[in-house]
Amino acid sequence: MHKVFIVGMGLSARDLTEQHLEIIRSADILVGGQRHLDQFDHLPMPKERITGDVVRIIRFIQNHRADSRIVVLASGDPLFFGIGARIVKALGEEAVTLLPNITSIAAAFARIKTPWSEAVIISLHGRGRRYPLLEALKSHRPVAVLTDAGQSPQWLARWLMKKGVGHTEMAVFEQLGTYRETSDWNPLNPAAEIAFSSPNVVILKPM
Repeated sequence: MHKVFIVGMGLSARDLTEQHLEIIRSADILVGGQRHLDQFDHLPMPKERITGDVVRIIRFIQNHRADSRIVVLASGDPLFFGIGARIVKALGEEAVTLLPNITSIAAAFARIKTPWSEAVIISLHGRGRRYPLLEALKSHRPVAVLTDAGQSPQWLARWLMKKGVGHTEMAVFEQLGTYRETSDWNPLNPAAEIAFSSPNVVILKPM
């Protein structure tokens, strides 16, 4: 039975060390989101795309790891709101090796030269309950938000205004680590009218 390797991609393949790359090249099957798999089109092994159905991909790994060395490509750090925890829980700690990398949150705070040791981190990925976000904003600590396609920065700005949140600036970091990376601070009102590109991360702070 082969161990499953879960490799944190960081912001892009440029953040991968030679150790990461050796493990990826040694895979019999490469598993990851399409954005990550596209960066390894030149490698010959079969590739399995991760979609929103995490249960399916875990079942795929369970069914193939006896005969195949599987390497999973994960965003940022696999254990930071990532798929790593789900795979470890399903397969057991002894079956998995994790190689972490920089997260988009760490990169975003580095871009604005701001410590994030006391930041509140909130993920909106597939989550319907958003009340912790309002409580976090009351703490006067930096608040970083991981968005998704349905709960984008534009949606977030509109939702915060509906909840009566004011005097807050939003920094949106788009496509971090790519050649199309952009970032800017906006009050909520103009941010609510901007269609930001994905992937992105948001940092909120009082004005």
